[in-house]
Amino acid sequence: MMRGLHLAFVLLFTILVLYSKDCEAQCAPEDAKAWDPVRNESTYDRDPASINQPDGRPLGYQLDTLDYINDANARSPCVTVTGCINYVDIMVETDPLARICIEDITTDAATRELICQERISSCVPCPSEEVTYQFSCQGSSCDQSAVNFWFRFVLSDPAVLDPELWCFNRNTDEYPSSLYNNVPVPVTRAKTMPTGRGTSLGATFSLTLCAFLTVIFIARQ
Repeated sequence: MMRGLHLAFVLLFTILVLYSKDCEAQCAPEDAKAWDPVRNESTYDRDPASINQPDGRPLGYQLDTLDYINDANARSPCVTVTGCINYVDIMVETDPLARICIEDITTDAATRELICQERISSCVPCPSEEVTYQFSCQGSSCDQSAVNFWFRFVLSDPAVLDPELWCFNRNTDEYPSSLYNNVPVPVTRAKTMPTGRGTSLGATFSLTLCAFLTVIFIARQ
């Protein structure tokens, strides 16, 4: 019986460790890099060669990397956007193609919105004048290698009378990859879903209950 109990606790410990590794570590806002906008969109670099340049800013995008998920030093990149008054147009593209998530970690956890797509195009109201966004991989997107991604934030002009109309008229086809050809990639606006602590706590409770029942079952053998 003692041997069975020992094995059961080893199993419980292993499950909890694996669960903790699966949870995304949230970056601290002070560790976030500042978004450096190209304010005049008419001056965007539209040369495809800019995609392969170390400091290239194709169509105003910046480049970052989502680390290989099993890397002990893996991080979730964060970017802080300042001067957000009305609406912000968010666009993200990965290379190679992978499901990437973006989340505003400035607002309360219970009301945050998580957007996950292979290409993200979302124009949303500014939650505050200074917003920090965190990027992460969804599912198995980063379990084979690191994933590069291009991101861009464009703020609506505070003088715009109808920022919702401004959002509607934004070009949702402008991704770095679109510079390689004249046929833009069709993209629909991302649907958002609320996330909060309730989801994580529910998953933790279910996992712990399952592990506990497993312990009892093995101990009785």
